[in-house]
Amino acid sequence: MSSTQSDNPSAVSPDVVKPVRTPRGVKCRRWRCAATLLAVFVCGVVVGSAATVYVINERFYLRSKEPASIPERLTRRLRREIDLTDPQAQQVQDILTRRMMQIMEIREQVRPQMEAQFQAVRHEVAQVLAGDQVQRWEQWFDDFRERRRKRWKSLAPPSSQQQPGVSGKPAP
Repeated sequence: MSSTQSDNPSAVSPDVVKPVRTPRGVKCRRWRCAATLLAVFVCGVVVGSAATVYVINERFYLRSKEPASIPERLTRRLRREIDLTDPQAQQVQDILTRRMMQIMEIREQVRPQMEAQFQAVRHEVAQVLAGDQVQRWEQWFDDFRERRRKRWKSLAPPSSQQQPGVSGKPAP
């Protein structure tokens, strides 16, 4: 060994490699990258969830507001799933249309009984509450009933769609 290598402790021998120190900025960039990836993932979850809610609302809830289209949609689905012929599909659609109108009439007949039950719920719950809870309950209940009423109305068949013989009475 030469005297210069042994005398100078800072001299590095060719077989010894010093570890490379990473600058602080690299660690900071890693955290930023991880935080950015996490933010992108969370945004994806939010957008995906919102899209799912929109599709479900559009596909199921809003379509149910068009009762006249329900027999036609059901017939199309049955045609695909159980291979209805054209004459069968027409008969099935006629049956579904007639029965749906009867179901709507039954709903209208039962409505007064349901309304009495809703009012009983309103009154009984109000008796349990105290102070401003009663007012908040009644406001909440009124809002709830109004939303239900609008939905119910949207499902009611227009009188012009009423078909002869639908009320259970034979057509004249």
